[in-house]
Order: sequence, then structure tokens, then C-alpha cells
Amino acid sequence: MEYYEVSLTSKAAILAVVFMAILPYTQKKNLGVRLLLFNYGPIFAFSYYFILLFYLPFSDDYYLVTSVLAGFIFEGAVLFVVFWLLNRYFRLSRIPIDYSGALKLLIIVKVFIFFALVSQENFGILAGPEMARTSFLQNNKINKYLVYFWHSLMPVAAIFVAHTYAYYRKVSNVILALVALEFLYSYLSGSKGSVLLWIFAIFALIPNSLLSTLKRKRVIIAMPILVMVSVVYVIFAAKNEGLDIDDFLNLASSRFFLNNDARALSLDFDSNILSVKSFFESSFRGASGLIGFQPVDRPLGNVLFNRAFGITDGRGSNASLVALINYYLPPGLRLVFSVLFSFFTILIVSSFFILERFSYQHRDLRLIFLVLPINVIVAYSQDFLAFPLILISSSMIAFFLLFVRKCKKGHC
Repeated sequence: MEYYEVSLTSKAAILAVVFMAILPYTQKKNLGVRLLLFNYGPIFAFSYYFILLFYLPFSDDYYLVTSVLAGFIFEGAVLFVVFWLLNRYFRLSRIPIDYSGALKLLIIVKVFIFFALVSQENFGILAGPEMARTSFLQNNKINKYLVYFWHSLMPVAAIFVAHTYAYYRKVSNVILALVALEFLYSYLSGSKGSVLLWIFAIFALIPNSLLSTLKRKRVIIAMPILVMVSVVYVIFAAKNEGLDIDDFLNLASSRFFLNNDARALSLDFDSNILSVKSFFESSFRGASGLIGFQPVDRPLGNVLFNRAFGITDGRGSNASLVALINYYLPPGLRLVFSVLFSFFTILIVSSFFILERFSYQHRDLRLIFLVLPINVIVAYSQDFLAFPLILISSSMIAFFLLFVRKCKKGHC
């Protein structure tokens, strides 16, 4: 990526990784380390804009100043909310919960989704060499909902695995079955390692009571096994991509900066038409089409990759909300919209917090209602175009769980 060799923002990105590694150790109870394992996105985004703040006194670029400040305000609000949710989760998860029954039901649901997607023409690595791995999403609209429903279930699955393991102090056959299913789906879908990030999320959610009593012997045994599984996965994934392992790792690491984040590119490029209308048309692509306003651009991630690298085959980065704000809005409105969407962050979390308080007597549900909004907020910040589907699928999961609990009491 030549862009990261010449751009000022590339230096901030590299420094952000260093800062991201240091920041968790300043937090009590290793809460920062937990968040870094669960999802590095919020810490990375905040660190990125925090580092860029130090460039502002030396810059006379009004566009850059407003863009960085907008990102710092919004991502700071996101990081604060996510830290609060995770802290509340660990306050309630001191005693492990047996989710083994829920794990079995989850596997049944995921097996159904798995076969519904894999049976589709052009799914993932089953697509032809000239086809994109996501081309199967164009077959019908249901495929897109199934994919996002699968990903919305992943943090719930991480809770189930973490607590069930902590409860029985062993890896059960049910846990192994779910992990195998996740690895198989990740491989067939052509993912560059999402399942490995999910494994990290499981470690992040293990109750403190287990970590404090976990024998060093178990850690010594578990870590080489995890490393071996990861190496095998990388070898198979690289072979499937037709790449050497070094090239595959370089590709995966580059996505750490770009394919998961359009923030850096949006600092160096902006739309030819800076207006609120352009912002809403491109940010709410589905809704704007319903009311007769068709987006003038392709999805922002595709646009940025085209302008920066000349890529025209449909590849692109996720369209983070700050990237959309900085790319489409005039400089004077960027700060206003960053503050406005920061308040929306609180409103989103409040809706799940109401569900958590509504389930006050059911600690197993409360833990889920604290982790689900983290996944929603991360999508809200990092992949705004996917956010509506993540919000809908996460809400469906929450209300389904409430319905099942109510039926158990005989109040269906």
C-alpha cells in the first residue's frame, strides 16, 4: 500500500497501534485489555484521532482540523460508552453461568443458517475465480439478513462459551462443536480471520473468578493448541487465496488499517459535492432510495479505494460514520454532526439498557443485553452502512430471548 508510505495519516495510524497497546494497561481490572481482545475497533479509532490531534497545531488545513476534531469527539463518546457497558458486564459476571442448554439451541440455529448460506450459488470460496466472495448476496435479500444475523449471534456465542467453560472448568463437546462450526463458516466464506477475532472475544468475556484461579498449567497447554489451530487456519486460507503465507499475512494486516476502516482515506479525499443532502443519500442508502433520492456515489468504501488506489473491482473499506461525515459534509457541519451522532450513541445504548433493567432478576439475560449493544455500537461507528441490519438482527435476538423467558414462565 503506497498510500501508507507517503501519507501523513499513515504515521498516525502506526502510532495509534502503539498507543492502542499501551492504553489498556492504564485501566483498572484490565478492562482495556478485555476490550482490546473483544473488539479493537473503539480503542483503535479513538487512538487514531488522539494521535492526529498533535498534528493540528502545525496544520493550516481547515478541512483536516475539523475532520480530526469531529472524529475525536465521536469516537471518544463511543469508547466511553463501550467501556461503561463492558465494566457493567464484568460487575454482573463474577459468578459463571451455565449456558450449556442455550449453546445447544444456538448450534441448531447456526447450523440452519450455515446450510442456508452455503447452499447458495457463488457463496464465499465456492464462487468462481472471477466472482467476488460476496456475490451470493445479490441472489436475494434474505442472504444479507442471514449473514448479519450470523454475525450478530457471535458475541452472544462468545458469552455462552466463556461462561459455560468457566462454569464446568473444561471445554465440553458442545463448545468444540460450535467452535468447529465457526471455523468452517469463516473458511468457506473467505474470511481473513474473523473466527480468530471471535476466539479472542471469548477470552475477553471469561469471568474474573476463573482467571483468578486458572492454573498456569492449563494456560501453558491451551496457548500452543490455539497457536497451532491459528497456523493451520492461516495456511488453508492462504492456499485457498493462491497466496504465499507472507503475502496472506500482509493482506490481512493491511485490512487492519484499511478494509476495516475508511477514516484515514477520508482525511485525504472528500466529495466534489459537500452537502447535507449528499451525506444523507450516501449514509442512508436504502431509506433515501425509498423516498426518491438515489445516492450519486457507490458505497463510500468503494469510492475511496477507487480514488486512492484506482481499484474498480468492487473492493473497498467499511464506511465508518466519521468517514461519511468527513467525506460528504462541509467543514463547518462536521463538528455539529459528530456531537449529534454522539448523542444518538447514548440513545441506542439506552434502549438495550432498558431491556437489561427489565430483566433485572435474570442475570443470564442481563449479560447478553450488555454485550449485544457493544456489537451494535461498533457497527454504528465502524460500518455505518451495515449498522441498520446489525441493529435489526440484534433487536430480534433480544426480543426472542425475552419471549422465550416469558414462555418458560407460562405467560406466552
